Amino acid sequence: PKLTDELVSPELLGRMKEVTSLNSSFEREQLIYDAFLPSLALTPFTQQANLTGEPAISLPTHLTAAGLPLGIQFQAAKGREIDLLRIARLFEKHNLFHFLHKTVF
Repeated sequence: PKLTDELVSPELLGRMKEVTSLNSSFEREQLIYDAFLPSLALTPFTQQANLTGEPAISLPTHLTAAGLPLGIQFQAAKGREIDLLRIARLFEKHNLFHFLHKTVF
C-alpha cells in the first residue's frame, strides 16, 4: 500500500475510540476485523508475524520487468532471530538480493 492510502476510515476510527462502549465481544471482534481487513487484503502475510510477535524478515530477491521489487518473507519462532539473519546472510553471500536502481530516502 502507498503511505497515502486510507486503510482506516474516519468513521471506523471513531468507532475504535469507543470500543469499550460496545456490548458484546462479538461486536468488538468484528470492529477489530473491520479495522484490519483493508491492510490484510494488501499484505496478508506480514500480519501473521505482527499479530503473533514472531520475528520475520523480508528479503528483496527479484525485480519485475517494470522495476518493481518483490521479495521473500521468512518467519521464525520467537527468540530465533538469528535464524533469519543467517538466511539473509546466505542470500547476501550468493548475491541474491535485487534492489531498486534508485535509492530513495
